Amino acid sequence: MSLHFICIYIKLGSFTEKLILEIVNHFFDLVDQFFSRFVYIIEQILFLELGGVPLIVLWVLVGGIFCTLRTGFINIRGFKHAVDIALGRYDCLQENSKGELTSFQALATALSASVGLGNIPGVAIAIQLGGPGAVFWMTITAILGMSTKFIECTLGLKYRIFYPDGTVVGGPMYYLRDGLNTLGQAQLGKVLAIIYGVAGIGSAMGAGNMFQSNQSFAVLVTIIPRLQSYNWAYSLSLAFLVGLVIVGGVSRISIVTSKLVPVMVVVYIFSCLWVLKANFAVIPRAFL
Repeated sequence: MSLHFICIYIKLGSFTEKLILEIVNHFFDLVDQFFSRFVYIIEQILFLELGGVPLIVLWVLVGGIFCTLRTGFINIRGFKHAVDIALGRYDCLQENSKGELTSFQALATALSASVGLGNIPGVAIAIQLGGPGAVFWMTITAILGMSTKFIECTLGLKYRIFYPDGTVVGGPMYYLRDGLNTLGQAQLGKVLAIIYGVAGIGSAMGAGNMFQSNQSFAVLVTIIPRLQSYNWAYSLSLAFLVGLVIVGGVSRISIVTSKLVPVMVVVYIFSCLWVLKANFAVIPRAFL
């Protein structure tokens, strides 16, 4: 089929080129329409309002409150202990324990996926849409979310799987399947695990890859406009560099992130402080 198109292109020239471009554009339009409708349906479900509050907000708040109460305010009680673990004060106890990463490497790997899409453009969009008051509610949900994250990590450890070669796998797909199985809900666990896995693929392709790479190139072009027509080269370079890291599995990812994340966090914090300093005069009004 490809050879057939090449022959037609050679004979008909620009006419065939336009035809192929139209077919390709039409295909992408169909894909865009499909996902637009899909997102619209999801939006109608997640942002369904109950008592004037979107369902997704209630879900996060109620879940966070339940987890906080159920764990006896672990988000407050365990804060100092969490910091001590991150600083490596318990590494001496991990010498004979199972696992591929140190506590700091695990933290760095988690932060590498957290500081970015949610913390920077997500917060900016929330403030733009909801005003400074959005910061208050984001802070509340973040504090409650610490308890939710604690439970997620605990379940991840409890139901992780060790392979003979020493590698470890785990996460929501495994504890949904195996955890619900212990409660006599094996079929439900399998269904939820599959749903999570499929949703994870979509999230990784969209928010985790497309949006991030697109925005990073947009920033680069703002600084160096001459690179505008080299988006393909930037994409290939980015894919190659990321590939070098992820091919080595979680161990190599953790090694890279443990070096990059401290620099990233320092830059992030100083950038926030710079923004606050540049807008110091309006901070009291924002609190009001």
